[in-house]
Amino acid sequence: MLTEIDVSQLAGAFPMSMGTNAVEAGMVVHGLLDPRQWANQVSLLVGGEKILVPRRLRYSEDQSTPSNDSPIAQMAACLQTQSSNGFDRQRALRSLLPAVQPWSAPFVVTLIGEYVVEIIEDIAGATTPLNVDAMISFISENTDYWKLTKQRVASYWNVYYRHKYTKLNYPGFQLVRTLETGLRARAA
Repeated sequence: MLTEIDVSQLAGAFPMSMGTNAVEAGMVVHGLLDPRQWANQVSLLVGGEKILVPRRLRYSEDQSTPSNDSPIAQMAACLQTQSSNGFDRQRALRSLLPAVQPWSAPFVVTLIGEYVVEIIEDIAGATTPLNVDAMISFISENTDYWKLTKQRVASYWNVYYRHKYTKLNYPGFQLVRTLETGLRARAA
């Protein structure tokens, strides 16, 4: 359904502990969005707290967001990973990858289950222990979402990439194996 998204909905993509920064990031992003959006949100957990992540936000043509490492800029980048434009998603993701935080992990993990292999390659190239730990923490709280993400990885490989990659060298499957190994190690 085509509707308007308000600042509180954008801020709701982050834990309440992010409070003022989440609202400020929501205000930044709200000013960049097309006035009407297809309202679709995914309910997830971060630190035991429910968040609602908007999906496929439509941005207006001019989207200059803060380009620094402040929490507000990083949160705005999280929301931009949900852009309907793959180049915008990739650009936003790259600003998050130097240090994935618990509150940014949902946005990174979501992109593992998407069809743009260049984005998946960026995530695979940034699997530092800190990043993997943040993603594993998120995955362990959202096991059903992780199952869906793994199904998407397999589906997109089968439809778009099976002619180019084997299951062993497809970046999506490599990420799944890395994260599954981390999950097993944490459970032991």
